[in-house]
Amino acid sequence: MINGTIYTVSTRNSATSLTLSTSAGTQTGVNYCGTPNFADLAHGGYVNHTVTRNGLTVPTDLVFSSDSAAASPYTWDIEYWDNTTGSIVAFILIPTLSNTVNETFYVSVGNSSVSTWQGGTQGSAYDSNTRVMLLTPNGATLNAADYSAQQYTITNHSGVGSVAGIIDGAADLSSLIPNYLSLASMSLGTSALSISLWVYVNDNTANAMLVEKHAVNASWELFLESSLLKLRGASGTDVVTTSTRPANNTWTHVAATLVSGPTGKIYVNGSLVNTGTSGSNLSDSSDTLNIGCYDGAGYFFTGNLAVIRVDSVARSADWFLASYNNGATPFTFLTLGTFAPPSTFVPDEDPYLQLFKQQQSDPAVSVW
Repeated sequence: MINGTIYTVSTRNSATSLTLSTSAGTQTGVNYCGTPNFADLAHGGYVNHTVTRNGLTVPTDLVFSSDSAAASPYTWDIEYWDNTTGSIVAFILIPTLSNTVNETFYVSVGNSSVSTWQGGTQGSAYDSNTRVMLLTPNGATLNAADYSAQQYTITNHSGVGSVAGIIDGAADLSSLIPNYLSLASMSLGTSALSISLWVYVNDNTANAMLVEKHAVNASWELFLESSLLKLRGASGTDVVTTSTRPANNTWTHVAATLVSGPTGKIYVNGSLVNTGTSGSNLSDSSDTLNIGCYDGAGYFFTGNLAVIRVDSVARSADWFLASYNNGATPFTFLTLGTFAPPSTFVPDEDPYLQLFKQQQSDPAVSVW
């Protein structure tokens, strides 16, 4: 993940490379988040233009791509951008990853002619199996926008707040019980499920719902009960349980998959902790998704939740490992390449020729 790194751009119209460690795992469509230092022109940076997306002001002439010339851009979302410092958190769809070969991509900034959003349509930063994606950006109040292509409307019950999270922000459910989030008429449209989120729990011995599909014990849920982390299907019988649960007052990555059979798996901090084959199959009626309780009635979660994702496919172990590394160890997960500013133009010599010469000697330079 590119998260947490402060990087200062020293020139305009240029690119720097970013390399993802082979510890990423391997899975098409893993998202990465990052924080290069790209301020706007008024604050010594090189961002010329901005636009409003998902209630946030984000730069348009900052482009993530597979090549240094920004000719092959990826798709991405931006959770956070500070125009004064250039700090940014971006979720970027990398088409293919390897766990044996490092992946290099590029960030370009400063092309004043790029005044419209280049990161793709709503939801294109995530693959087609992504049903719900709540990034929970930090702010004075909770921004509960669904970044997926579905763009579900999220209802905030009893004032769920915003607090700093492991990547940027988090939903604060630590007070004002009963407070929780919900979205109506959510459907997977399939018989496979993945749930993943970052969890900061105040008391891991208390019974608490993480994510649940209404009605409780008739669809599916991931929750804490009797000091166990549990995944349950449609009959109310546990498919898989584990005593490896989130530690108190510590950010923990929790993920689970459920497929017909039924077979369930639970992952904690990128590691598979248990698999179960008993219980019930996945039920997927079009009904309410609850975050932080069941049916608005009980098992209210006390703590913070961030980057809440529901998918209509069983993600791989490598996927969850990459997601964990993405947030937990950003400085080993990503390496920033050396930024090489363009050379000074020679008087009376064609500027495009100069840039061509520089590209020959330094392919990190981006000419748009």
